Amino acid sequence: MAEQIVAVKLDQSNKVESIAGEALGTEGDNPKAKSKQEISTFEQFLFHAYGLKGRRVALKKKVLQDISSSLSIPVEGLVELQKLVNADRQFCVPRQILLASREIEGYPLIKEALRKFVMEVMLSHPAFKNPKVTSAIRNLENAPLPHAALKLVMEEIFEKEELEEKAGEKKDGEKTAKKLVAAEEMKVNATNCLAVWFAVTRNLALEDVADALNVAVWTPAGCGADSDITKLRALTSIEKVEGVGLACEQYKRRAVAQADEAVRASAEAARLRTEHQETQLELEQIRSELDETKNALEKLQLKATEEIATLHQSAETQAAHLRDDFEQLRSRVLRRLVENVEKLGIGLSAIQGSEPKVHVVRDRLERVVDELQKEINKLREG
Repeated sequence: MAEQIVAVKLDQSNKVESIAGEALGTEGDNPKAKSKQEISTFEQFLFHAYGLKGRRVALKKKVLQDISSSLSIPVEGLVELQKLVNADRQFCVPRQILLASREIEGYPLIKEALRKFVMEVMLSHPAFKNPKVTSAIRNLENAPLPHAALKLVMEEIFEKEELEEKAGEKKDGEKTAKKLVAAEEMKVNATNCLAVWFAVTRNLALEDVADALNVAVWTPAGCGADSDITKLRALTSIEKVEGVGLACEQYKRRAVAQADEAVRASAEAARLRTEHQETQLELEQIRSELDETKNALEKLQLKATEEIATLHQSAETQAAHLRDDFEQLRSRVLRRLVENVEKLGIGLSAIQGSEPKVHVVRDRLERVVDELQKEINKLREG
Protein backbone atom coordinates (compact mmCIF):
# COMPACT_ATOMS: atom_id res chain seq x y z
CA MET A 1 0.00 0.00 0.00
CA ALA A 2 2.91 2.32 0.52
CA GLU A 3 2.96 3.45 -3.10
CA GLN A 4 4.54 6.74 -4.10
CA ILE A 5 1.69 9.21 -4.65
CA VAL A 6 2.22 12.11 -6.98
CA ALA A 7 2.43 15.27 -4.92
CA VAL A 8 -0.21 17.85 -5.60
CA LYS A 9 0.50 21.47 -4.86
CA LEU A 10 -2.42 23.02 -3.09
CA ASP A 11 -3.11 26.64 -2.47
CA GLN A 12 -2.11 27.33 1.13
CA SER A 13 -5.05 29.66 1.61
CA ASN A 14 -7.80 27.09 1.04
CA LYS A 15 -6.14 23.62 0.86
CA VAL A 16 -4.91 21.33 3.62
CA GLU A 17 -1.47 19.76 3.28
CA SER A 18 -1.60 17.53 6.34
CA ILE A 19 -4.29 17.42 8.99
CA ALA A 20 -4.16 14.96 11.89
CA GLY A 21 -3.69 14.83 15.62
CA GLU A 22 -6.43 16.05 17.88
CA ALA A 23 -9.08 16.33 15.16
CA LEU A 24 -8.48 12.80 13.76
CA GLY A 25 -7.26 9.48 15.07
CA THR A 26 -4.81 7.97 12.51
CA GLU A 27 -2.59 4.92 12.25
CA GLY A 28 0.20 4.65 9.68
CA ASP A 29 3.85 5.04 8.90
CA ASN A 30 4.15 8.35 10.78
CA PRO A 31 2.07 8.17 13.96
CA LYS A 32 3.87 11.22 15.41
CA ALA A 33 2.59 13.56 12.71
CA LYS A 34 1.26 16.81 14.12
CA SER A 35 -1.84 18.69 13.11
CA LYS A 36 -1.24 21.94 11.26
CA GLN A 37 -4.91 22.76 10.90
CA GLU A 38 -8.12 21.29 12.29
CA ILE A 39 -10.70 19.85 9.92
CA SER A 40 -13.86 21.87 9.71
CA THR A 41 -15.28 21.02 6.27
CA PHE A 42 -16.12 17.90 4.31
CA GLU A 43 -13.63 18.97 1.65
CA GLN A 44 -10.81 19.17 4.19
CA PHE A 45 -11.57 15.68 5.49
CA LEU A 46 -11.33 14.17 1.99
CA PHE A 47 -8.01 15.95 1.38
CA HIS A 48 -6.78 14.61 4.69
CA ALA A 49 -7.90 11.06 3.86
CA TYR A 50 -5.96 11.12 0.59
CA GLY A 51 -2.99 12.65 2.37
CA LEU A 52 -2.76 9.54 4.54
CA LYS A 53 -2.16 7.46 1.38
CA GLY A 54 -4.20 4.43 2.42
CA ARG A 55 -3.53 4.49 6.16
CA ARG A 56 -6.40 4.26 8.60
CA VAL A 57 -8.51 7.37 9.13
CA ALA A 58 -11.15 7.96 11.76
CA LEU A 59 -13.43 10.88 12.58
CA LYS A 60 -13.79 12.25 16.09
CA LYS A 61 -17.09 13.61 17.31
CA LYS A 62 -15.90 17.24 17.23
CA VAL A 63 -14.89 16.92 13.59
CA LEU A 64 -18.25 15.33 12.77
CA GLN A 65 -20.02 18.25 14.40
CA ASP A 66 -17.92 20.75 12.44
CA ILE A 67 -18.27 19.20 8.99
CA SER A 68 -21.97 18.23 9.37
CA SER A 69 -22.93 21.77 8.38
CA SER A 70 -20.55 21.96 5.40
CA LEU A 71 -20.91 18.91 3.15
CA SER A 72 -20.67 20.74 -0.16
CA ILE A 73 -17.38 21.03 -2.07
CA PRO A 74 -16.60 24.12 -4.20
CA VAL A 75 -15.69 23.66 -7.84
CA GLU A 76 -12.02 24.47 -7.37
CA GLY A 77 -11.92 22.00 -4.51
CA LEU A 78 -13.40 19.30 -6.74
CA VAL A 79 -10.67 19.93 -9.32
CA GLU A 80 -7.89 19.51 -6.77
CA LEU A 81 -9.63 16.54 -5.22
CA GLN A 82 -9.87 14.86 -8.61
CA LYS A 83 -6.11 15.17 -8.92
CA LEU A 84 -5.69 13.29 -5.64
CA VAL A 85 -8.15 10.62 -6.78
CA ASN A 86 -6.23 10.21 -10.03
CA ALA A 87 -2.96 9.98 -8.13
CA ASP A 88 -4.31 7.10 -6.02
CA ARG A 89 -3.73 4.62 -8.85
CA GLN A 90 -3.43 1.69 -6.48
CA PHE A 91 -6.87 2.52 -5.09
CA CYS A 92 -5.76 2.55 -1.45
CA VAL A 93 -7.85 5.39 -0.03
CA PRO A 94 -11.57 4.69 -0.80
CA ARG A 95 -11.65 1.58 1.42
CA GLN A 96 -10.39 3.60 4.38
CA ILE A 97 -13.08 6.25 3.76
CA LEU A 98 -15.76 3.54 3.71
CA LEU A 99 -14.45 2.02 6.94
CA ALA A 100 -14.47 5.48 8.54
CA SER A 101 -18.11 5.95 7.46
CA ARG A 102 -18.97 2.60 9.07
CA GLU A 103 -17.74 3.90 12.42
CA ILE A 104 -19.85 7.07 12.31
CA GLU A 105 -22.89 7.09 14.60
CA GLY A 106 -25.62 9.70 14.58
CA TYR A 107 -24.65 11.61 11.42
CA PRO A 108 -26.51 9.92 8.53
CA LEU A 109 -25.89 12.82 6.10
CA ILE A 110 -22.13 12.53 6.54
CA LYS A 111 -22.23 8.78 6.12
CA GLU A 112 -24.32 9.13 2.97
CA ALA A 113 -22.01 11.83 1.55
CA LEU A 114 -18.91 9.70 2.16
CA ARG A 115 -20.48 6.62 0.56
CA LYS A 116 -21.72 8.61 -2.41
CA PHE A 117 -18.23 10.02 -2.92
CA VAL A 118 -16.66 6.55 -2.76
CA MET A 119 -19.24 5.18 -5.19
CA GLU A 120 -18.40 7.88 -7.72
CA VAL A 121 -14.67 7.15 -7.32
CA MET A 122 -15.28 3.43 -7.77
CA LEU A 123 -17.41 3.88 -10.87
CA SER A 124 -14.70 6.02 -12.47
CA HIS A 125 -11.90 3.54 -11.77
CA PRO A 126 -10.89 0.99 -14.45
CA ALA A 127 -11.05 -1.89 -11.96
CA PHE A 128 -14.84 -1.53 -11.90
CA LYS A 129 -15.47 -0.94 -15.61
CA ASN A 130 -17.27 -4.28 -16.08
CA PRO A 131 -21.02 -3.50 -16.44
CA LYS A 132 -21.89 -6.40 -14.14
CA VAL A 133 -19.64 -4.98 -11.42
CA THR A 134 -21.18 -1.56 -11.94
CA SER A 135 -24.66 -3.02 -11.49
CA ALA A 136 -23.50 -4.74 -8.29
CA ILE A 137 -22.13 -1.43 -6.94
CA ARG A 138 -25.44 0.26 -7.72
CA ASN A 139 -27.30 -2.78 -6.30
CA LEU A 140 -29.42 -3.08 -9.42
CA GLU A 141 -31.81 -5.90 -10.23
CA ASN A 142 -30.15 -9.04 -11.68
CA ALA A 143 -26.75 -7.82 -10.45
CA PRO A 144 -24.21 -10.58 -9.64
CA LEU A 145 -23.84 -11.79 -6.08
CA PRO A 146 -21.03 -10.27 -3.97
CA HIS A 147 -18.59 -13.16 -4.42
CA ALA A 148 -19.20 -13.16 -8.19
CA ALA A 149 -18.68 -9.38 -8.39
CA LEU A 150 -15.40 -9.62 -6.46
CA LYS A 151 -14.25 -12.40 -8.77
CA LEU A 152 -15.00 -10.25 -11.81
CA VAL A 153 -12.81 -7.46 -10.41
CA MET A 154 -9.93 -9.90 -9.83
CA GLU A 155 -10.32 -11.21 -13.39
CA GLU A 156 -10.29 -7.72 -14.92
CA ILE A 157 -7.71 -7.11 -17.64
CA PHE A 158 -6.30 -3.59 -17.88
CA GLU A 159 -5.01 -1.66 -20.83
CA LYS A 160 -1.48 -0.26 -20.58
CA GLU A 161 -2.80 3.29 -20.35
CA GLU A 162 -4.96 2.33 -17.39
CA LEU A 163 -1.91 1.16 -15.47
CA GLU A 164 0.19 4.26 -16.12
CA GLU A 165 0.55 6.70 -13.25
CA LYS A 166 -0.06 10.34 -14.09
CA ALA A 167 3.12 12.34 -14.64
CA GLY A 168 3.93 14.53 -11.69
CA GLU A 169 6.15 17.60 -11.33
CA LYS A 170 9.37 17.96 -9.40
CA LYS A 171 10.27 21.08 -7.46
CA ASP A 172 12.28 22.45 -10.39
CA GLY A 173 9.26 22.14 -12.67
CA GLU A 174 10.41 19.04 -14.50
CA LYS A 175 7.89 16.25 -14.90
CA THR A 176 8.59 12.79 -13.55
CA ALA A 177 8.54 9.83 -15.91
CA LYS A 178 5.43 7.69 -16.05
CA LYS A 179 5.57 4.24 -14.54
CA LEU A 180 3.16 1.31 -14.52
CA VAL A 181 1.03 0.48 -11.51
CA ALA A 182 1.15 -3.12 -10.19
CA ALA A 183 -2.04 -4.54 -11.65
CA GLU A 184 -2.47 -7.38 -9.14
CA GLU A 185 -2.02 -5.07 -6.14
CA MET A 186 -4.50 -2.62 -7.60
CA LYS A 187 -7.05 -5.40 -8.21
CA VAL A 188 -6.63 -6.69 -4.66
CA ASN A 189 -7.15 -3.19 -3.26
CA ALA A 190 -10.19 -2.66 -5.47
CA THR A 191 -11.61 -6.04 -4.49
CA ASN A 192 -11.12 -5.30 -0.80
CA CYS A 193 -12.83 -1.94 -1.26
CA LEU A 194 -15.77 -3.59 -3.03
CA ALA A 195 -16.05 -6.13 -0.21
CA VAL A 196 -16.23 -3.28 2.32
CA TRP A 197 -18.78 -1.56 0.06
CA PHE A 198 -21.04 -4.61 0.22
CA ALA A 199 -20.60 -4.85 4.00
CA VAL A 200 -21.42 -1.15 4.46
CA THR A 201 -24.24 -0.70 1.95
CA ARG A 202 -25.88 -4.14 2.13
CA ASN A 203 -25.07 -5.05 5.74
CA LEU A 204 -23.22 -8.12 4.47
CA ALA A 205 -22.14 -10.28 7.42
CA LEU A 206 -18.43 -10.66 8.17
CA GLU A 207 -18.69 -14.37 7.50
CA ASP A 208 -20.14 -13.68 4.06
CA VAL A 209 -17.45 -11.08 3.38
CA ALA A 210 -14.78 -13.64 4.29
CA ASP A 211 -16.43 -16.21 2.01
CA ALA A 212 -16.55 -13.79 -0.90
CA LEU A 213 -12.88 -12.78 -0.44
CA ASN A 214 -11.91 -16.42 -0.14
CA VAL A 215 -13.60 -17.28 -3.42
CA ALA A 216 -12.33 -14.24 -5.32
CA VAL A 217 -8.90 -13.52 -3.84
CA TRP A 218 -7.46 -15.93 -1.31
CA THR A 219 -8.12 -19.30 -2.92
CA PRO A 220 -6.94 -18.28 -6.43
CA ALA A 221 -3.83 -16.69 -4.93
CA GLY A 222 -3.12 -19.80 -2.87
CA CYS A 223 -3.47 -22.05 -5.91
CA GLY A 224 -0.61 -20.16 -7.54
CA ALA A 225 1.82 -21.28 -4.83
CA ASP A 226 2.97 -24.62 -6.23
CA SER A 227 6.13 -25.25 -4.20
CA ASP A 228 6.72 -25.46 -0.46
CA ILE A 229 9.19 -22.58 -0.50
CA THR A 230 6.69 -20.38 -2.32
CA LYS A 231 4.02 -21.24 0.20
CA LEU A 232 6.41 -20.66 3.09
CA ARG A 233 7.44 -17.29 1.66
CA ALA A 234 3.79 -16.29 1.27
CA LEU A 235 2.90 -17.40 4.80
CA THR A 236 5.78 -15.43 6.32
CA SER A 237 5.19 -12.32 4.21
CA ILE A 238 1.83 -11.44 5.71
CA GLU A 239 1.90 -7.91 7.09
CA LYS A 240 -1.67 -7.43 8.34
CA VAL A 241 -1.88 -10.36 10.73
CA GLU A 242 -5.18 -9.15 12.20
CA GLY A 243 -7.05 -9.92 8.99
CA VAL A 244 -5.49 -13.37 8.72
CA GLY A 245 -6.32 -14.09 12.34
CA LEU A 246 -9.88 -12.91 11.88
CA ALA A 247 -10.36 -15.03 8.76
CA CYS A 248 -8.82 -18.08 10.44
CA GLU A 249 -10.98 -17.55 13.53
CA GLN A 250 -14.11 -17.28 11.42
CA TYR A 251 -13.27 -20.44 9.50
CA LYS A 252 -12.37 -22.16 12.75
CA ARG A 253 -15.74 -21.23 14.23
CA ARG A 254 -17.42 -22.36 11.04
CA ALA A 255 -15.48 -25.64 11.15
CA VAL A 256 -16.56 -26.18 14.76
CA ALA A 257 -20.14 -25.30 13.83
CA GLN A 258 -20.02 -27.61 10.85
CA ALA A 259 -18.52 -30.36 13.01
CA ASP A 260 -21.32 -29.89 15.54
CA GLU A 261 -23.81 -29.90 12.70
CA ALA A 262 -22.20 -33.06 11.35
CA VAL A 263 -22.53 -34.71 14.77
CA ARG A 264 -26.17 -33.66 14.95
CA ALA A 265 -26.72 -34.83 11.39
CA SER A 266 -25.03 -38.15 12.18
CA ALA A 267 -27.19 -38.59 15.28
CA GLU A 268 -30.27 -37.68 13.28
CA ALA A 269 -29.23 -40.11 10.54
CA ALA A 270 -28.72 -42.86 13.14
CA ARG A 271 -32.14 -42.10 14.61
CA LEU A 272 -33.72 -42.17 11.17
CA ARG A 273 -31.96 -45.46 10.39
CA THR A 274 -33.26 -46.93 13.63
CA GLU A 275 -36.75 -45.69 12.88
CA HIS A 276 -36.41 -47.07 9.36
CA GLN A 277 -35.39 -50.48 10.70
CA GLU A 278 -38.25 -50.45 13.20
CA THR A 279 -40.63 -49.42 10.46
CA GLN A 280 -39.30 -52.21 8.25
CA LEU A 281 -39.87 -54.73 11.06
CA GLU A 282 -43.38 -53.39 11.61
CA LEU A 283 -43.99 -53.55 7.89
CA GLU A 284 -42.78 -57.16 7.73
CA GLN A 285 -44.99 -58.01 10.70
CA ILE A 286 -47.97 -56.33 9.06
CA ARG A 287 -47.21 -58.17 5.83
CA SER A 288 -47.01 -61.46 7.73
CA GLU A 289 -50.30 -60.75 9.49
CA LEU A 290 -51.79 -59.72 6.17
CA ASP A 291 -50.64 -62.99 4.58
CA GLU A 292 -52.10 -64.97 7.50
CA THR A 293 -55.36 -63.03 7.23
CA LYS A 294 -55.39 -63.58 3.48
CA ASN A 295 -54.80 -67.32 3.91
CA ALA A 296 -57.49 -67.51 6.58
CA LEU A 297 -59.86 -65.60 4.30
CA GLU A 298 -59.11 -67.96 1.43
CA LYS A 299 -59.76 -70.94 3.71
CA LEU A 300 -63.02 -69.38 4.88
CA GLN A 301 -64.00 -68.68 1.30
CA LEU A 302 -63.18 -72.28 0.32
CA LYS A 303 -65.06 -73.65 3.33
CA ALA A 304 -68.03 -71.40 2.62
CA THR A 305 -68.00 -72.52 -1.02
CA GLU A 306 -67.91 -76.16 0.05
CA GLU A 307 -70.67 -75.63 2.62
CA ILE A 308 -72.78 -73.79 0.07
CA ALA A 309 -72.25 -76.63 -2.39
CA THR A 310 -73.15 -79.15 0.32
CA LEU A 311 -76.23 -77.17 1.30
CA HIS A 312 -77.20 -76.85 -2.32
CA GLN A 313 -76.79 -80.60 -2.85
CA SER A 314 -78.67 -81.32 0.37
CA ALA A 315 -81.42 -78.94 -0.66
CA GLU A 316 -81.69 -80.62 -4.04
CA THR A 317 -81.75 -84.08 -2.40
CA GLN A 318 -84.35 -82.95 0.10
CA ALA A 319 -86.38 -81.37 -2.66
CA ALA A 320 -86.20 -84.64 -4.59
CA HIS A 321 -87.34 -86.55 -1.52
CA LEU A 322 -90.14 -84.11 -0.97
CA ARG A 323 -91.18 -84.46 -4.56
CA ASP A 324 -91.14 -88.25 -4.18
CA ASP A 325 -93.04 -88.08 -0.92
CA PHE A 326 -95.54 -85.70 -2.41
CA GLU A 327 -96.00 -87.95 -5.42
CA GLN A 328 -96.46 -90.99 -3.21
CA LEU A 329 -98.93 -89.08 -1.07
CA ARG A 330 -100.83 -87.87 -4.08
CA SER A 331 -100.92 -91.32 -5.59
CA ARG A 332 -102.06 -92.93 -2.34
CA VAL A 333 -104.71 -90.32 -1.60
CA LEU A 334 -105.91 -90.47 -5.18
CA ARG A 335 -106.11 -94.27 -5.03
CA ARG A 336 -108.01 -94.26 -1.76
CA LEU A 337 -110.33 -91.56 -2.98
CA VAL A 338 -111.09 -93.59 -6.10
CA GLU A 339 -111.63 -96.74 -4.06
CA ASN A 340 -113.86 -94.94 -1.56
CA VAL A 341 -115.82 -93.27 -4.31
CA GLU A 342 -116.40 -96.72 -5.83
CA LYS A 343 -117.53 -98.04 -2.45
CA LEU A 344 -119.84 -95.10 -1.99
CA GLY A 345 -121.14 -95.72 -5.49
CA ILE A 346 -121.93 -99.32 -4.60
CA GLY A 347 -123.61 -98.22 -1.39
CA LEU A 348 -125.61 -95.64 -3.32
CA SER A 349 -126.71 -98.27 -5.84
CA ALA A 350 -127.76 -100.59 -2.99
CA ILE A 351 -129.98 -97.94 -1.40
CA GLN A 352 -131.57 -96.90 -4.70
CA GLY A 353 -133.01 -100.33 -5.51
CA SER A 354 -136.62 -101.48 -4.97
CA GLU A 355 -135.43 -103.14 -1.89
CA PRO A 356 -132.74 -100.99 -0.28
CA LYS A 357 -129.93 -103.02 1.11
CA VAL A 358 -129.17 -101.05 4.25
CA HIS A 359 -126.57 -103.44 5.51
CA VAL A 360 -124.63 -103.08 2.26
CA VAL A 361 -124.75 -99.29 2.50
CA ARG A 362 -123.66 -99.44 6.12
CA ASP A 363 -120.81 -101.78 5.28
CA ARG A 364 -119.56 -99.54 2.47
CA LEU A 365 -119.89 -96.42 4.57
CA GLU A 366 -117.98 -98.00 7.44
CA ARG A 367 -115.21 -99.08 5.08
CA VAL A 368 -115.02 -95.62 3.57
CA VAL A 369 -114.84 -94.01 7.02
CA ASP A 370 -112.15 -96.45 8.13
CA GLU A 371 -110.05 -95.79 5.03
CA LEU A 372 -110.36 -92.04 5.35
CA GLN A 373 -109.57 -92.22 9.05
CA LYS A 374 -106.40 -94.23 8.33
CA GLU A 375 -105.32 -91.68 5.72
CA ILE A 376 -105.96 -88.83 8.15
CA ASN A 377 -103.86 -90.58 10.80
CA LYS A 378 -101.02 -91.09 8.33
CA LEU A 379 -101.13 -87.44 7.35
CA ARG A 380 -101.03 -86.43 11.01
CA GLU A 381 -98.08 -88.72 11.67
CA GLY A 382 -96.19 -87.13 8.76
